[in-house]
This record gives sequence, C-alpha cells and structure tokens, in this order.
Amino acid sequence: VLLPHVEALPHTVEYFTRSTWYAHVHKSRPLGEAIGRLQEVFLPYAFGISGHGNSPAGQSGYSNAYAGALLFPFAMLGFLSRNRLRWFFLGIAVLGFSVWAAIPGITDFVSALPLLDIAINERLVFLGCFGLAALAALGAEDLLRGRHRAAFGAAIALTLAGLAGGYALVFPRLTALAMPPDDRRLVFALQAVPLAAAGLFWLFWLLRRRRNSQAALLVLAGILLAERGAETFSVYPVAPDRAFYPRLEVLDRL
Repeated sequence: VLLPHVEALPHTVEYFTRSTWYAHVHKSRPLGEAIGRLQEVFLPYAFGISGHGNSPAGQSGYSNAYAGALLFPFAMLGFLSRNRLRWFFLGIAVLGFSVWAAIPGITDFVSALPLLDIAINERLVFLGCFGLAALAALGAEDLLRGRHRAAFGAAIALTLAGLAGGYALVFPRLTALAMPPDDRRLVFALQAVPLAAAGLFWLFWLLRRRRNSQAALLVLAGILLAERGAETFSVYPVAPDRAFYPRLEVLDRL
C-alpha cells in the first residue's frame, strides 16, 4: 500500500515545500507559551471557541487535545494501577501533548527525526488522548476488581474542584474575548454537570449493600458518552451520505 506513495511523493509540490522549507522551520514555541497551551487539555475553551465571541485567529471549536472531563478521574486511578503498562501510556500521553503544545526540546527532537521532519507533528496529539484514555481504562479495570473505590470519589471531587478553579482563571480571558455569558456557562456546565452526576451516582452506589461493579461502570461510561456527545455534536455537522454518494442505478447491476 505504501510503496506507490514512496515512489510518487518526491514528485509532488507538497513534498518539495515540506522538504526544502518546512523541515527547516523552528517548530517549538517559547516555554511559557507552550505550557499555557496545555490548558486546553483540561479546559477546551480556554482560548475561546470560534463563533462564540472574538476567538483568536486559527482557533476553532473545542480543543482536539481534550477527551472529556470524566476521563480524568479514571486516568488518576490508572496512574495508581499496579499494571506496569501505566508508565508506557503515561509516557506516550506526555509525548503527544508535549509535541502538540510545541514544548521546546521534545518538539525539536521529534521534528528532527526522518519523515517526522516533514510531518505536521501537532497531529501527534492523538497519542496524548489515546494515552489518557488507556490510563482511564486501567483505572476502570481496577474499579471492576474492587480497588480504589473510595479514591475514585475523591478523584471526581478533585477534578471538579480543579476545573472550577481553572474556569475562574480563564474567565477574564473569555470576557475579554466577548464570549457571551450563556456560552461561558454552557461550556463549564458541560464539564461540571456530568462530573457531579457521576459523583452522586458513585456515592449512592457505595452506600448500597449489593453492588454490581460492571453495571456501575456501564452507567459511568454512559455519562461520559453523553458528555462527549453534548460537547461535540456541533463540531462536524453531519450530512447524509447520499449528499456525497448518490445512488446510481447502473451500479446496482454490477
């Protein structure tokens, strides 16, 4: 599959541009600016949202470095897991988010590697989200085995408090960007309400005499899915497939 691309790529204008110019561009940012961008991992609206006030140039919808607020408590438990894979997943999460934020040193090293010197390495953000999700899966596995049950409630409370504090810190910036008050409240509620619902459910579940861990995790997964659906439903408006691939009767005979 890849061999034809290897042969054809050097003959393209894109390859010429990337190899002669883009490969030699300094890709990391000043440390303070890069660390500031990491806010979007936790607060996807930290620098505004396109269409909701005067968002900065290049700023679109929710940050693609954000994977859901309810994922953080699970990931905290994953870090406490006895599974040694947690270090691998933590490492690729740090690597992915660091390159996405253009942290000096890490970004410069990755961008100097063969092939990655002509790649748009910000897309390695998927490694950050994948690593975070994998840590969350390890945390969920521990809950299923009866470990860290009390710690999970504390992790939810800690996450909720951290997001509330983060919202207070970015509030002046959102105000300066003229984000409407209703929009500001909505983006915070989309994080806080699912966390609060998960915390109340978990407290209720802990107080029960008969506990079904699998059913509890299914409920929590449902809350996470509902959160992500509410946060992302307008990111890519969906058009029916027939708008792009109309049915052709001549093909039916084939």
